[in-house]
Amino acid sequence: MQNLSDLRVLDIGDNQLSGTIPRWFIKAFPYLEWLRIQSNKFNGDIPVELCQLSSLRVLNLAQNNLTGIIPRCFGNFTAMAQSASHGVIFSLSKIFLSSMIKGRELMYPSNSLPIISISISDNKIIGEIPKELMELVGLQFLNLSKNHLQGSIPENIGNLKRLESLDLSTNEISGFIPRSLATIDALGYLNLSFNKLSGQIPQGNHFQTFDDKSIYEGNRGLCGKPLQDCVNDKPSKEDGERKSSYIPWFLAGFAPEIMALRVLQICGESLQQHLDANCSEVFPTMEEVQGSESIAYAYFVSMF
Repeated sequence: MQNLSDLRVLDIGDNQLSGTIPRWFIKAFPYLEWLRIQSNKFNGDIPVELCQLSSLRVLNLAQNNLTGIIPRCFGNFTAMAQSASHGVIFSLSKIFLSSMIKGRELMYPSNSLPIISISISDNKIIGEIPKELMELVGLQFLNLSKNHLQGSIPENIGNLKRLESLDLSTNEISGFIPRSLATIDALGYLNLSFNKLSGQIPQGNHFQTFDDKSIYEGNRGLCGKPLQDCVNDKPSKEDGERKSSYIPWFLAGFAPEIMALRVLQICGESLQQHLDANCSEVFPTMEEVQGSESIAYAYFVSMF
């Protein structure tokens, strides 16, 4: 195997292989573009030597017992912004190569590399999502679900304009959902369920199509469509009281004028009979006018 230095595709998935991920093949196959070791029993850390595979386009380490953090040097996968090429094929599992896409395993002919993908789901990975991953602008599928990731979703995740599928479910990720995520128009599958996210779900643009509540399930701190409204979106009791008290105070300055109009109306109606008598009885003193805010307010409302 070490003589296959031009090997481009290596698929050893769906076996009972155990121990740590072999480091020797990383140096033996420097031109690997597709590496799949999914569904084995590998343990230990993700070897940083993988970062030397600058031509790598598909990395699938899902469903193992891997621990440790995601190496920050994953940003060295520079070919993840380029089109796929072809090379010698080596497969120990299937005639068709497979990859976890949009929550399910899809099969691709072994003579093609149609996707750019990273899947490390269903392991025991800890730490934060490296910001360096956001530099892989050609990335189409990213699956980091079912681990123990913490920290927040990187603010610059919006850099991944070609991202079609993002699965960060079943981790311990906290903080807000970055607004830049809503700017990825290519995104067709999203799963952020069962984390510790909080705040308002971004709205607008393509993000409005994610109206399935299960996308955000298990995040008690999230609010906004399609979940319950955020508290800040509803007027508080204090705001309601402030608004209801605004009109009387506003009308208070016009109370004398309103009362005067009312007096003129009454006087006009009774002018033919007892003008002087009625006016003297009805017309109040200025002190009474200034103290009649509630009467003025009631009459003003009745006029409309």
